[in-house]
Amino acid sequence: MATTFGISNTEIYRQPGLTIGINDKSQISGAGEYVISKNQVNTILAKVYPGAYATTIDSGIPLWATNLIVESYDVSIDEGGIATIKIQYIAPSGNQYEFPTPESLPKNQPTYRLEGRLSEKSLTEHPKFKALSKEQQAGLKKLIAGGIEWAKNTDSPYEFRLFFPIVDAFQIPYDLTLTGDSIEFAEIIAGGVTTYVSPTITWTETSEGSSSMTSAQLNKLGKVSSPRGPEPSPAGTRDWMLTGASQEQRGSADNAIYQTSIEWTLSEDGGWSSFLYT
Repeated sequence: MATTFGISNTEIYRQPGLTIGINDKSQISGAGEYVISKNQVNTILAKVYPGAYATTIDSGIPLWATNLIVESYDVSIDEGGIATIKIQYIAPSGNQYEFPTPESLPKNQPTYRLEGRLSEKSLTEHPKFKALSKEQQAGLKKLIAGGIEWAKNTDSPYEFRLFFPIVDAFQIPYDLTLTGDSIEFAEIIAGGVTTYVSPTITWTETSEGSSSMTSAQLNKLGKVSSPRGPEPSPAGTRDWMLTGASQEQRGSADNAIYQTSIEWTLSEDGGWSSFLYT
């Protein structure tokens, strides 16, 4: 059998120092260095692609870590007709959305993120506006649309009215006395403000694994859904909706690693409409 400086053209020589541990992202990962004949480089690299199992290149991987896969690699051609391959390994998550993994294999736990943002909404969506009577709401909506005015009742200074300004004798009269929170809304609207900022709370799970998203999972987008993980329990009658899903793939379809991100959004008080979103 031909050799180059004692290096076989068919063997893979793992160097001392194979490591398996937890990286800075709290993921189970590993690294190994291997020496081969440079004549083997193309053959070996056909096996060392992102997503390939570590055992295809290293039969000495411990049994409990056999689901480690190739994340990245680096090749250097050295003197004497040899080559060195440095490989980074990573363990797919065993907790991908709806994809369990046997407990005997190492697995990376998903990463969870709670985020709050402010978004602009119409005053008509404010909970206090929705609590007004239909008549009061209708009048304030006319005020938002324009063409209607509001003022204190000159005959009774503690009353507030909405009315159309009189422009001719044929105008249809409109007169509504405002009460309670309607007065506050009228003052805000008359000052040119027709929107308010409302908090939006999202809960996101990010995980890596060997399974891609399925059609059934994607069909849950836009539906009321319970998040996974230690999500905060909403107070009152709020609930969650699956509002975002994304996936990145590394490697070929047969041995790919997928990074999936699932996002849920918390409803306003009262919950998402079961009629529209279930």
